Amino acid sequence: MKKIRALFLVTLLAVLTSCHNVKEIHNQAYAVGMGVDYVEGEYHIILQFLDFSNVAKTDQQKSAEPVPVWMAKGKGRTIETALNDIFNTIQMRVNFEQLNLVLFGENMIASTEQLEEAFNTFTSSFTVRLTAWSYITKEKLEDVFTSSIIFDFPFSYSRLNQPDEGSKQSATVQAISLREFVMQLNEKTKTTVVPSIKLNKDLMMKEKTKEPAAVIDGAHLFKDKTYKGWLSIQELTGFIWTNNKSERSITEFEPEKGKILAVELLEPNLKLIPEKANGSYNIEVDLTALIKESVDQHVTQNNIKKEIENLIKEEVEKTYKTAKKLGADIFQLEDHAYRYHLKDWRKYKEEQKNINLSDVTVNVQTLYSIDKYKSIKNDANTKRE
Repeated sequence: MKKIRALFLVTLLAVLTSCHNVKEIHNQAYAVGMGVDYVEGEYHIILQFLDFSNVAKTDQQKSAEPVPVWMAKGKGRTIETALNDIFNTIQMRVNFEQLNLVLFGENMIASTEQLEEAFNTFTSSFTVRLTAWSYITKEKLEDVFTSSIIFDFPFSYSRLNQPDEGSKQSATVQAISLREFVMQLNEKTKTTVVPSIKLNKDLMMKEKTKEPAAVIDGAHLFKDKTYKGWLSIQELTGFIWTNNKSERSITEFEPEKGKILAVELLEPNLKLIPEKANGSYNIEVDLTALIKESVDQHVTQNNIKKEIENLIKEEVEKTYKTAKKLGADIFQLEDHAYRYHLKDWRKYKEEQKNINLSDVTVNVQTLYSIDKYKSIKNDANTKRE
């Protein structure tokens, strides 16, 4: 009896501690990027895979030649059948647990039906990460996934995959996660801002050969499940400079003829102040500015401060008006009223009154010269405390 009991315990222990169902990392194809487009009545899917031979390399370990980007393409009348097309072709099991990037082709936004189809597929899958960053592009999806990264680093080091790192140096349209995209698109009062991607083929070079690089060139706007249109980076300047998630922006102005000053705009704080009497909003922006160059003594800091404040106010108003022409509410005035002043919002709706921007107030709280800033910080070019 004791022998039988001991044999049973050994067998049970072996079963409980075994990992027969676990797949080894190198026996799976890890999808880190996905592209989705809609062409001639069919969904086209591209998966970009993680190549472990080019991850976490040191300078001494890097191979002499760039490691190729592995992708798989599938198509079908639904996203599921397009993915199944890939599953039937690829030689390994596909794992979506490391998915970090989703690119939508411009055909996907022509009708929100295609977007909703994609969202339904993603949200119904237990393995797709909804934290993946989302972008829209008119470029060929495979061209974006194979665009160059400096020093031949893997695509996972790109700004598309690590948007927060790039924003610490230079603010742009904030990246949006797949979860945020899904949630915001279904909110009636929310204007969803999704960055758009293009390939810049002129600025980055490997020796003398130009290399294409993926850059953010604007944003696509949605409201109430409806596509409103596209704005360029230049048209979004006021939004980028004052966004509460922005850390650092650079601009320039001319305090006197022939003299150009570069100014760094740091850590803006934008507040929405309602005027309940007329159903409008005021925008208040506080930020710090850093003058990047020496200034002539006769150009006073008060003058520079006023010039910067007027410039920011002008750009905010310009961005607001440009987005409004498309039917978008880029500064989320209506959404703020809906969330924090619901009774007033309902009243405005009953009276068919639009919520508009009344005034913009900009306050440069502190204006530093470069020398003064360096005296209170260890290094003016490192991350601000």
